[in-house]
Amino acid sequence: DLTGSATSGADYTAVAGGAQVSVADGSSTGTITVAVLDDALFEGTETFDATISNPSAAGVTITTASATAYITDDETVTAVLSVSSDAPEDAIPTDIDNTDTLSSVNNTGSAITFDFDDDLTGSATSGADYTAVAGGAQVSVADGSSTGTISVAVLDDALFEGTETFDATISNPSAAGVTITTASATANITDDETVNAVLSVSSDGAEAAVPTDIEYTVTLSSVNNTGSAITFDFDDDLTGSATSGTDYTAVYGGATSSVADGWSTGTICVAVLDDALFEGRESFGAAFSS
Repeated sequence: DLTGSATSGADYTAVAGGAQVSVADGSSTGTITVAVLDDALFEGTETFDATISNPSAAGVTITTASATAYITDDETVTAVLSVSSDAPEDAIPTDIDNTDTLSSVNNTGSAITFDFDDDLTGSATSGADYTAVAGGAQVSVADGSSTGTISVAVLDDALFEGTETFDATISNPSAAGVTITTASATANITDDETVNAVLSVSSDGAEAAVPTDIEYTVTLSSVNNTGSAITFDFDDDLTGSATSGTDYTAVYGGATSSVADGWSTGTICVAVLDDALFEGRESFGAAFSS
C-alpha cells in the first residue's frame, strides 16, 4: 500500500509489480514473505501495510483486504543534557539554554520528549534569580533532529550575590530505545551587581591598666549575599607613630578581615600594649585589600 511508516527499499525489500499470494489446492492458507532490511537509523517501530485483491476463483469474497505488520528497530540512542548557554544578570538578562543531545538523528516520525525538572539543588533561588520551571515541563527533540533546547529565563535582582548555579535534570524519554547517559547539567548565573568597601576606625585604642583594642570595621555598600564570607587582606602600614610590638601587638602577614554572608560589615581588632613611656597620642595606620 505504501501507506505504512516503513520505507520501501530501505526498511524492506520492494514488493515487485505483479506479486501474488497463492492458496494451493487442498489448502486454506497461502503465504508471501517480504524481506526486512536493517539500516543504521534510529526510527522506532515502523509499519508495513499490504493489500490483497482480485481473487482468481469465482465465489471468493475478500472480507479483510488489508493487514499491517510491525518492523521493530534494533538501533538505540543515548541522550545527554548540557548547558549550551550560561546566563548573566544584566539590564536585559540572558536566558539559560539547556540542550538535550541524542547520539544520532531522531527518525521515529515524531518528536521525542523528555521530562525537564529543576533539581532545586543549585545556589540560585527559583522565582528570584530565574523564572520557576513549571511542573510538566518538557524538552523535545523534533523528528529529523538530534537536539532539543529548553530555555529558563534569568531574573535580574538588586542583590550582591556573586555567581550562582541552576541545576536541571531530564528523565522519562517518550521513545523506546533511548538511554539517558547524562541526566543533569548545571548552569552559572553571573551577578551584575557590585559593591564598594570602606575601611574605618570604629574604636580608637587606649593604653590603660586594661588597654582598649583598636577596632577596624570594613563596611560594604550593600549586604553580602554571596553565600560565603568576603575576606580582605589586612596590613599594618608601619607609617603611624606607634611602634609595632611595643605600642600594639604586631599585625602579621596573612591577617584578614571578613564580612560574613548576610552582613554588610566585618571587624578586626588590634590589641594595644601598655608601656611605661610618656609618649603622648600616637597613631597606627592600616590598609586593606582584596
